[in-house]
Amino acid sequence: SEVFQAGGNLMGSTWIGLPGGSVLGLGLRAYGGTFQRKTLETDSWVPRIKAEAEATVSLQKGNATWTLAAVGTTTYNKLTTAWDYWFAYARLGLSMKMPTLLAP
Repeated sequence: SEVFQAGGNLMGSTWIGLPGGSVLGLGLRAYGGTFQRKTLETDSWVPRIKAEAEATVSLQKGNATWTLAAVGTTTYNKLTTAWDYWFAYARLGLSMKMPTLLAP
């Protein structure tokens, strides 16, 4: 099996200051490109168009940052003229600053 993939993406993000020193972050990313695969069975390239999108929201309050992200990806098969693959997931994260520790 051989795979060829090429594409590009656009990305944008912003941070909005909230009362009390909190910060709201918003981000968007869109990707588009080609995904081609050749298997031993067919011995020819199967052309596909790949699209992916991601949206991220984060909230920083004090020492903690909460992040929620949603990602979706799909491929369109040019030979069968159908969307033949899709995948989506959501991610929730929490990160905290470590306290300053003194080593002996």
